[in-house]
Amino acid sequence: MVSAGPAGDDVIERSGRGWWQRQRGQALPVAWFDDFFDEDYLRLFGPYVEGERATAESAGVLRLLDLPPGARILDLCCGQARHAAPLRAAGLEVVGLDLSATLLAAARSRDHRLPLLRADMRALPLADCSLDAVVNLFNAFGYFADEDDNAQVLREVARVLRPGGRFVQEVHHRDALVRGWEPATTHPPYDDGLVLRESRDWDAVRGRHTVRYLLTPPNGPAREGTPHTLRVYTLTELAALHDEAGLGLQDVHGDLSGGPLTIDSSLATLVSVRR
Repeated sequence: MVSAGPAGDDVIERSGRGWWQRQRGQALPVAWFDDFFDEDYLRLFGPYVEGERATAESAGVLRLLDLPPGARILDLCCGQARHAAPLRAAGLEVVGLDLSATLLAAARSRDHRLPLLRADMRALPLADCSLDAVVNLFNAFGYFADEDDNAQVLREVARVLRPGGRFVQEVHHRDALVRGWEPATTHPPYDDGLVLRESRDWDAVRGRHTVRYLLTPPNGPAREGTPHTLRVYTLTELAALHDEAGLGLQDVHGDLSGGPLTIDSSLATLVSVRR
């Protein structure tokens, strides 16, 4: 969830000096994700991920982390804070980090006391060993075309975690994605009558999943939304990437509630510990 930052300062909020403080002046990238996480994203995905789903997922994350009140946690690619806000309400010291100004504004509306950073996930504005946990949820990984850039995200996660700190990552389960491949889906109309059609491409050699969107309002012409593309890793590849970054993989679940992973689990939840 990425967007270019304001000139000279990419912090949304600086609540005095603290472990979440961001250095000034770092240029931010521009790529497909610069435009994807906008008002369309909130409109299209919000009905599927908010409400009871967000509440249940946050409760699952709390169980997986098993942290005492006051523990420091980073919600990496926090979006509209649908997990960060409930985690903070549960007593954890949470900071949310994202690069989408639109999603961070929504996060600010949800919880005005939540510290928020606008920053690049490959260069986290946090001190070494400063966190008890990091969470990276809802397929917010594999954004970059360069393989080393994706690996760098995990190296940064390991750097900011204290030894023994936990990392919870929720990503596509590649085996299930390919097994149940659907080249196109037309979703039921939204409450306002909008119809969304998704068309998908799968590059098996590069492991890249590309989705294009066609939005048809009840009155008016159809228009194309911003497409997105992700590098979708096998669990074998992810385990190796975690290991190379200094993260020891402990468990893999089929969902954030800790359920078992099966061949048909659409998402996989990995729990690693900083060595």
